[in-house]
Amino acid sequence: MLDVRMLFSCLTDADFLDTEAHFEGNIKGSLYRESGPALDVKKALHSLEHYMTTNIYGKNDANIIVRDARNALWEMIVKSATMESGLFTLTAPTGSGKTLAMLKFALEHAAVNNLRRVVLVVPFLSIIEQTALIYRSVFQEFPERYVLEHHSLAGLGNESTENDCENAGERARRLLAENWDAPIIITTNVQLLESLFSNRPSACRKLHNLMGSIIMFDEAQTLPQALAVPTLGALSHLSKAYHCSVVFATATQPAFDSLHDAVKVFVSAGWQPVEAVPDHARLYNALRRYEVQWPADDETKVEKAS
Repeated sequence: MLDVRMLFSCLTDADFLDTEAHFEGNIKGSLYRESGPALDVKKALHSLEHYMTTNIYGKNDANIIVRDARNALWEMIVKSATMESGLFTLTAPTGSGKTLAMLKFALEHAAVNNLRRVVLVVPFLSIIEQTALIYRSVFQEFPERYVLEHHSLAGLGNESTENDCENAGERARRLLAENWDAPIIITTNVQLLESLFSNRPSACRKLHNLMGSIIMFDEAQTLPQALAVPTLGALSHLSKAYHCSVVFATATQPAFDSLHDAVKVFVSAGWQPVEAVPDHARLYNALRRYEVQWPADDETKVEKAS
C-alpha cells in the first residue's frame, strides 16, 4: 500500500510542478520554481549550540538537580544518535528539556545517517506554535522558510489573486508546503496520517519527500488507538524501505511495543523501537515532583470535618 502511494506521490508532484512551471513560464519556455533550502546539518548544529549557550546555559536559573537531569538527557541522546536509522522511542520527563533534545538528536542522527529532512509531528496547535517559535529562534540566521509550518493556523488556506500580488513570500511558503520542500517541517498528526493513508493527490503529493527523513512524533501517546496497528505498520515500512528514522518522544510512552506481533502480520519488521534515552528512569527520579502512597488493603478513606 505504501509503495503504491510513494509512486503516486512522485507522479502527482511531478505533474503539479510541471504544470506550475508551464503557467509561470514565458516565451523562452517553462519556468520552474526555486527549490527549498537544503538541510545544512553542520551549520544547524552550530546554531543550536549557540542558542543553548546564549539562552539556556547562560540564563539558566533552574536548580542544580534540574540542570544535571537536562545535561544527562543531552549526553544520552547524543550517544544514541550515532545508531543506524530505524525506529526509536525518546522517553524523558516533563521539564527535562525534551523539545530541544529532540532537535539535537534529529540533527546528530541526520549527520551520521545522511538524512536530508527533519519532520516534527505535533498533536496540538498550542504546542506546535510554541515549538515553531523556539525553532525559528534557533535558526533565525538561516534562509527564509528554513523552518516550514504546515497546519491549519499557518496561513496556508485558499489562494486569492489579492494575496498573490501582496504576499509573494506567503505564496512561496504555500507552494513549498504543498510538497514539504523544506529542511525542517513542523506539522500535525492529521497532516502526516492523511499523507500516509489518503488517496487524494493533494494529500499524497508530499509523501515521497519523507524518504531519507527523520520523523519525530511529539506526545506520541496522542496517536489514535483505533488506528495504532496500521499506523505503526506504515511507519515501520517507511523506516525499513525508505531510509527513514521514526522517533516517538513523550514523557508517557505508550506500550506500542506490545503490538509487535500484530504489526508483523502486515510488515515483516514489526514494531521494535530502540530507546534513545536508556537510563530515563534516573531522570524521572531526579525530577520527581510528587510521591504516590497506595492505601493498604484494609485501609479506608476518612474525611476530616473542617
